[in-house]
Order: sequence, then structure tokens, then C-alpha cells
Amino acid sequence: MHWQGFCHSVHKEDFFKLKIKQMEHILKVLRVYSEMKGRYVENVITVIDLENLSFQKHYYWPAIQIFMEILSMSEAKYPPLTKRIILVKAPKIFPTTYNMVKHLMNDYTRQKVVVLGSNWKEEIQKYIAPDQLPEAYGGTRCEPDPWC
Repeated sequence: MHWQGFCHSVHKEDFFKLKIKQMEHILKVLRVYSEMKGRYVENVITVIDLENLSFQKHYYWPAIQIFMEILSMSEAKYPPLTKRIILVKAPKIFPTTYNMVKHLMNDYTRQKVVVLGSNWKEEIQKYIAPDQLPEAYGGTRCEPDPWC
């Protein structure tokens, strides 16, 4: 995605409305999943694949600020919804950049973010059971799966 073009063509408020709709949809899916599993499922682990992240294409400060605001809004309105945010396949420069912006997150959110290194396929299984991970991420779950 071309973030500079995105930020100039979409009003921030509209993007926030979209994110709220997405969060509400996730809550509905969790209710359905709870019924299917016969137990209460209250939160999600988000895996963000940064394999194609290019700082020349994706580093745009206004977009980063919007992302941080959305993260803060999500934590304020839906605090228990996100259990963990796992970042995989990050470029080598990412940890340096992340260290510059992580202080902008509140402590509660920052504690949920995990940046996995080069052995991420093994590390991710500390947070997600292999039967819940798609094969592409080192798990045993077969694709296509509507719950992945």
C-alpha cells in the first residue's frame, strides 16, 4: 500500500470508523466461535507479516501516527480484545525503528507487542499452538480455513 497516497485520499475519521466496524465484527466472530467451541473465547492474537515491508515505500510519519492512534483507540475501547500482537519477518532495520516509536505506545499495549527474530516459526509456537497456525507459519492447520 502507498501510505502517503492513502493518507491524502482518506479522511482519518473515516479510517477510524472502518477500524471500529472491524473491531465490532471481530467481537461478533468471537461470539460465534465461542458458541462453536462451547467455551468463552474473549480475545485474539494478531500476527502481522512484515516480509514485504519497505521503509522507502511504507515509512511515512503521518501513517505511523494514524496507526498509533488506532492502536490507542483500540486499547481504550476494546482493551481485552487483543491478547498479543506478533510481528514476523521484519526487515533488519525494523527493530531500530520500532525502538524509536514504541515509547509512543502506552505500557499496556507495548507489553502485548512481540517482535520475533529469524527463528520466528519456532518462537511463534510459544504464543500460538501449532494446530491453530497455518502451515505457512510453521503450524499444522490446513488451508483454507475460514477462521484463520
